[in-house]
Amino acid sequence: MLHSQLETNGGAGLSNRARKGPADRREFKRVKLEFEALVQLDGQRLRVGGVDAHGAGARITATQALPPGALVLFHIDSSGFAAWATVRRCDKVGRRYEIGLEFLVPRRALATSAAESRPWI
Repeated sequence: MLHSQLETNGGAGLSNRARKGPADRREFKRVKLEFEALVQLDGQRLRVGGVDAHGAGARITATQALPPGALVLFHIDSSGFAAWATVRRCDKVGRRYEIGLEFLVPRRALATSAAESRPWI
């Protein structure tokens, strides 16, 4: 959803068209969290660390790269939460990789209560 605000300049017409940035257009609010998780790809398991999470995905770090577009099973150790996700991006940052995951089914669609909509807490 793109929101724009129109301003007039003394009746002279449109002078400014402000738009929200990409972070403001997100449907789900990101929650900064540190957590340990497991990602499974092609039968191999990779231990990862969590940076943040939201209803549609998570940002994780790992010692190995994951190919963008890959389908993975994502599992948070502490809560037992698991979801299928697509690797949206994988960037080398120092000696680690920062990886963006997108859940195949957003959490809001699955949640039946407020507590269930935030399974990582």
